[in-house]
Amino acid sequence: MQESLYSLFVTYLPWIAIAVLILVFGKLLFWAKNKKTGAIVFGVLIQMIMPEPYAERTIKVVQEEKKVSKEKEQEGD
Repeated sequence: MQESLYSLFVTYLPWIAIAVLILVFGKLLFWAKNKKTGAIVFGVLIQMIMPEPYAERTIKVVQEEKKVSKEKEQEGD
């Protein structure tokens, strides 16, 4: 009996996980549409935990833009 419950649980575990994720994302979407604080806090926490994949590229672009703007200012003076 216990083995059959275990095999049933293992069989349906991916579907249960997908259903829970859909419910969580639906709730977050509802919060975001109503501009609830929970959605904003969740987004900030995820942004802090997960690195931005193009962070180095973004930093280089900003540095280059600052360099170009400084050069233009010096040429104008």
